[in-house]
Amino acid sequence: MLWPSYDGAAYMPLEVSLALRGTGWRLPFHPEPPLLADHPVPAEHVDAEAAARVLRMIEWVTELVETAGSDPIPLIKSGAVGVRTLGTLAKTWDVEVDEVRLAVELARSTGVLAPAPPPPPPAKSRGRKRPPPPSPGLIPGLAAPGWRAADAATRGRVLIESWWRSDRSVLMEASMVAELGESAVYRHLRHELIDVYATVGPGRGLSDREELAGLLGWRAPLIGEDIIGDALTAAAGEAELLGLLALGAATALGRALPAGTLTSVMAELVSGAHTSAVIGADLTAVVLGPPATGLSRLLDSVADRESSGAATTWRFTPGSIRAAFDRGSTAQELIGALTSIAPAGLPQALEYLIGDVARTHGQLGVVELGCAIVADDPTLRRELVGNRKLSKLGLATLAPTVLASRTGPDTTLSALRAAGYAPVVREVDGRVLISAPPNTGPADVDGPDLDLDLDLDLDAVGVPAADPDRHARHLTATATAAAAPSEPAGQFPSFAALRGRGQPEAIWELVAGQPAHLTHDGSTHLVHSARLHGNTLTAWSATTGRYEDFPVAHLVISGRPGAGR
Repeated sequence: MLWPSYDGAAYMPLEVSLALRGTGWRLPFHPEPPLLADHPVPAEHVDAEAAARVLRMIEWVTELVETAGSDPIPLIKSGAVGVRTLGTLAKTWDVEVDEVRLAVELARSTGVLAPAPPPPPPAKSRGRKRPPPPSPGLIPGLAAPGWRAADAATRGRVLIESWWRSDRSVLMEASMVAELGESAVYRHLRHELIDVYATVGPGRGLSDREELAGLLGWRAPLIGEDIIGDALTAAAGEAELLGLLALGAATALGRALPAGTLTSVMAELVSGAHTSAVIGADLTAVVLGPPATGLSRLLDSVADRESSGAATTWRFTPGSIRAAFDRGSTAQELIGALTSIAPAGLPQALEYLIGDVARTHGQLGVVELGCAIVADDPTLRRELVGNRKLSKLGLATLAPTVLASRTGPDTTLSALRAAGYAPVVREVDGRVLISAPPNTGPADVDGPDLDLDLDLDLDAVGVPAADPDRHARHLTATATAAAAPSEPAGQFPSFAALRGRGQPEAIWELVAGQPAHLTHDGSTHLVHSARLHGNTLTAWSATTGRYEDFPVAHLVISGRPGAGR
């Protein structure tokens, strides 16, 4: 009855299945396509939304080219733009992540963006072959000069035609994308979807997405229903972002694409893009129709976009004006640029707002630094600035007694001590933090004179023991807590978890409960009685007189007091 296959499944031959069903059974056959319910949609609103959408996508691709020209867009190991980078770009432009994701895909598929050549591989050496170095990121591709020189109609046509031919879907669920990869399924369903909407006719929209999925299943019977649902959602979302679908109906672009008249329709649609706006006394700018790319970029840089479609609205706020100043604009430049796109002139309220923000902008300055060096002696301060051994710190004078270092506290301390100085660590309020500096010399892992001395007595080295009452409460709490299970730090797994965090001999002593120095977040603690809880090390700090939690990922472990090598 059944025929086994190579993958462990079993199949029943067609002849057997027909014989079991009897002579009167027939395969289901539906010669007529399912009917779709439609509803009226204002055609002028649909086309206005289409023009706004396609011009907006052109704008984002252009922004990507400008961004990549000044700083490559980073890539992850798989060669794609990571979710964090997409989110950063979306937040910067105040758009949805899906818009940025589609813009990146279209920019790469059209050759406007391309991966930068990877750095040259290291010199050949014996041993295992190293993988080639990754690309530094996306940079303007070979098609970027042509993109910059093309008009809006050509840019829009290139983007839509690239999407129409693509076998990739950027809005599909990640699990489905991993299963299908680059497949003609996307392109086939994309074509069927646009064709169905186009046959409905202008001024009519589809009401039920489930009915549409049934019709696509009838048109493509070899594609599974589960794939059709996901692909339909992704393709419809991408088509809306490109202006092919809007308000549940096909736009003029959506009807022209399968008909082969995209070039003429695109030119007509974007030719009506507005290059001026009406700026009112309520601090809003309104464009009654699709805004041109240059107009959108100007208003987006100085105001917050509130709505788009048949009419696009921006609102001027102190924050949006301040953001324009942060990007290097001046009050005169903003007033001049806005006056050029406002035939009726600028309202007095907007000019006052720009002037008020300009008067307060830049009164405070924020300097990024790693740490500060306090030197009461002006002569010593000048000596530090002029010391060539400290040039890597990038020292700069903030005040008569304060120097700024570009590096963190640990690096700065090590450099000062290596140059012959004796610095101390201070709190923000000026108090000296008593700590022992970590030994930054190389660890001798295989040295023959390694002495763990696991039975060291705390009193013998002058290290105060933990407070008995606190120690008892801590042990009781950690033994009965319902949190993640812990293990005694003296076990070998704990040593493996701390490997690479400092001197191996110091790590052995620490996991055995003996004293050691822990440096974390610029502070050094003398600790003992350590226990490991997941990614956190809990130990009694003789420096603070209480139990402290130290993240393992940010620890530096050095030797106990008086330990010899």
